[in-house]
Amino acid sequence: MQFEISIALNFLIAYLYNKLPRRRVNMLGEQMYKYLQIKFQDHWYPERPTKGSAYRSIRISKEKIDKVLINATIDVSLDLQEILDSLPNDLTIWIDPGEVSYRIGEKGPIQILYTDERNLLRHSESSSDTDEISHHESTISIQPLNHNMQILQSNDTLINTSDFSSWSNLISTPVLSIQTFAQTRFGSLKIKSNGQTNSNQVKSKILSNDFSAYIKQKQQTRIL
Repeated sequence: MQFEISIALNFLIAYLYNKLPRRRVNMLGEQMYKYLQIKFQDHWYPERPTKGSAYRSIRISKEKIDKVLINATIDVSLDLQEILDSLPNDLTIWIDPGEVSYRIGEKGPIQILYTDERNLLRHSESSSDTDEISHHESTISIQPLNHNMQILQSNDTLINTSDFSSWSNLISTPVLSIQTFAQTRFGSLKIKSNGQTNSNQVKSKILSNDFSAYIKQKQQTRIL
């Protein structure tokens, strides 16, 4: 679980580096890491990876913002609007046992960030699960941020963002090209779609970035 959460957060906060204070960004990732571990505690099924996939997803769109992101933002005193301006609109990240994937845009293709080859067989055997999502497409499409957002709470109810005066005027984020995206921290770690990438090599690369190093340092500090 910890590894899959780290991969998802590495991808998410890569959008925030060079736009927000690096230390605060790492703190944001750490808080989200804690919240997601708690949230997934009784909803993690290694033998049926797609079970509960919708519950384990992180959704950030013009209509909904995941409560995990909101709470973590408050904890580290970052401006939620600045974070939203730095992220692509309508971003969904699925965190499943042995696989992490994402989609940008409601009808955009689903991209795989990480997959454990041992889980490929289980995926095909679990096709009857209602939470299962197909992960076979490869086109990157990053959309600008739109207006009139609502907050998605953990109980799936919504709060209209008109209640928050600071969110009354939202600024659209630039559309990123594939070339620009490839230059981000995540771009250099992207798993090739041919399925030949060794999962251990991927783990080594992904866990070498700033956020993972930060988490590792914090854990070592606690031990000492």
